Amino acid sequence: MLKIDEAIKAWKDFETRANAKRSTQISNIKEDRSFLSGEQWDNDDLAVIDATRPTKRTVNVLGNSVNSTVNVYASYPYKYYSPIDEIDQACEAFLKSGSNARAPYDALYSNVAFGLAYMAIGSETVMDPETGESVDVPALYNIDKVENVYFDPDSTEIDGHDAMEAGIVEYRSKAWVKAKYGEEWTTPKGVRAVVNTTDNKSPDTMAIVTYYRMNKNKCEVYRLLNNDFIDQPITLEIDRIPVFPVYGERFWDGDNVVWQGIVRKGRSIQKLINYA
Repeated sequence: MLKIDEAIKAWKDFETRANAKRSTQISNIKEDRSFLSGEQWDNDDLAVIDATRPTKRTVNVLGNSVNSTVNVYASYPYKYYSPIDEIDQACEAFLKSGSNARAPYDALYSNVAFGLAYMAIGSETVMDPETGESVDVPALYNIDKVENVYFDPDSTEIDGHDAMEAGIVEYRSKAWVKAKYGEEWTTPKGVRAVVNTTDNKSPDTMAIVTYYRMNKNKCEVYRLLNNDFIDQPITLEIDRIPVFPVYGERFWDGDNVVWQGIVRKGRSIQKLINYA
C-alpha cells in the first residue's frame, strides 16, 4: 500500500494523464447536455433568422428519440453466459434489488444520449432482517456526472477490465467538509486543498477523491481529502477496478477515440426542425 505522500503524487500524476485524453469527450458531453436541455440557438443561428419572426421555439425531437431508445433497451431481459444457473439467478436478483435496478437505466440513458456512462460497485449499509444488525452489502450505482470520473486512458477493453487506475471525485464546499469531518480537514478561505483536480476552479470547493490502483492483481482503494486519507486504505481481493464504462458510438478526434450518442449525431436534424 502507498503512504499518503505517495498516494497523493500517484493521484496527481494519473489525473494529469487522464485529463490529457478526455478533454474533448467531456467538452462534447457538456455541450450535448445543454443542447438536450433546450439551449439550441447559437449566435450563428440567430444571425440568419429574421428578427421579425417568433424565434427560439424548439420541438424536442431529440429528447423523444433518446427516451424511446432507452425504454426499448431497458425492457430487454438480462442475459448471462454463465453455465451455472445459480450464478445467473444471483446476478439477476442483485440487479433487480433496491437502487441496483435504477443504476443500469441511468447509465443507459447517459450512454444513449451522450455516448458515455460509468457505473461502479460499492457498498451500502442495510439492516439484517434476521439479526437486526447493520451490515454492508454490495451496491451498484451510476455516476451521474461522467466528468467526475477519471478512467485509465490506456484501457482498450469495452468493459474496462484492463484499466490499471481510476478515480471518482466528489466536490463539496468547505462549509460542508467542516460540518461533516471537522475544521482540521479544510484549508483557509481562498487556499486550494492539496488533493484537487484541474477541473476544480474554485479554491473554496474541495475534492474528495476515491483513487483505485491495481497492484499485483488486486485493487487498492485510497480515499483522499486535502492532505490525508479520509479512510484507511484497503485492498479489494478482486482482479479489476470496480468502475465500468458504458460506451456509445465511436468516432475519432485526431488520434483519440471519442464516444458519441444520439444528441451529438442528431444536432443538425434538431436545428432544421427548429428552423421550420
